[in-house]
Amino acid sequence: MNCFSAAGKHHNYRNEHNQDAMSYKQNNHYSTMVLADGVSACAHAGEGAEIACEVISDFLLTHSERLFSMNTQETAGALISQVTYHLQKTADAQQHSIEDYSSTLACVLYDSRKNRMLYFSLGDSLITATKNDQCYIVANPADSRNGCCVTTSWDAATNAKIGIVDAEDLSSVMICSDGAWHLMYKRNRMEQSVRSSIVSRKYDRLKEILLRKERLDDCSFITMDLREPYTEDIQ
Repeated sequence: MNCFSAAGKHHNYRNEHNQDAMSYKQNNHYSTMVLADGVSACAHAGEGAEIACEVISDFLLTHSERLFSMNTQETAGALISQVTYHLQKTADAQQHSIEDYSSTLACVLYDSRKNRMLYFSLGDSLITATKNDQCYIVANPADSRNGCCVTTSWDAATNAKIGIVDAEDLSSVMICSDGAWHLMYKRNRMEQSVRSSIVSRKYDRLKEILLRKERLDDCSFITMDLREPYTEDIQ
């Protein structure tokens, strides 16, 4: 596992915290990583992103085998229901609107025994995977020019991108917030230096590339090495 997060100039200028949150957890057979990007216009989006990461990480590991046997729409509904339940509980306790805790949400659940991977993406994060020294897109980010679905959207479950893929030949998988992948691409094509860093799993070099660029938005990524998936949990 490798992760990186840096606040963008927008939040630094307003003396606000980075509103991206990430989580990585594992047990004997399953590993999961989650990334949530708090909506900047929402008052408690950073807290909402942290809640989403914690809730989904625990839910994926607790119900991992069952989730692989469910159809994708059932799974999407279950994930969103878990997040909104806990967000509403927090909102009620703090006397705020649930919309104040809105975030995007992307996650991966990897089954090391059967070499399969469940992915879920709501919003404008990007999920990629490497295979045979190539980098492939698993889930494209949603078009966010007019806004995108987030955890508190009424149609979140139906708009999420979700599926199960064969991970037999995959080497690694990565989730990037929109602030990160915007810096990785130029004219809708991933920059060669970025691609080679991801494929070779030289994430320190990728961090250096991102730090050299002008970051207007919070910039985060989290990766999982499927060849050696078991490492220390992070939250």
